[in-house]
Order: sequence, then structure tokens, then C-alpha cells
Amino acid sequence: MKSVEHLDVFLSDGREDEIFPTEIVKKNEVYFKEQGANVVYTTYDTAHQIGEQNKKDIARWLLNQIKK
Repeated sequence: MKSVEHLDVFLSDGREDEIFPTEIVKKNEVYFKEQGANVVYTTYDTAHQIGEQNKKDIARWLLNQIKK
């Protein structure tokens, strides 16, 4: 298995997501952190969709990645 220590990961989910429940995304967060990745995880008040605040947050996160 390859190392993910060099990765920056943005995870997000919706509280009402019927496809990927929050528990699954939380497990992904724990896994990536245990493997050494830098993880940002946020839950939004949506279902299985990308809301406006999520779009703003991911755009800000991506811009910060470019500045690194």
C-alpha cells in the first residue's frame, strides 16, 4: 500500500445523505488521519448533494492548496 502522508484531503458529507451516511465519512476521516494525511472534514445541512456553503468551502480549500 502506498503512503498517503503527502496528501491533503477534503471530506464532506450531508447530515441527511441517504447514500453515504455520516458514519462512513467519519471512518474515512479516521483512516486517512491514521495514515498520516492532512484531513479537513465538514458536515453540511444537506442530503446527497453539494450545497452552496460546501462549494465555497472546497473552493477556499483548493485555493489554499495552490498557495502551499
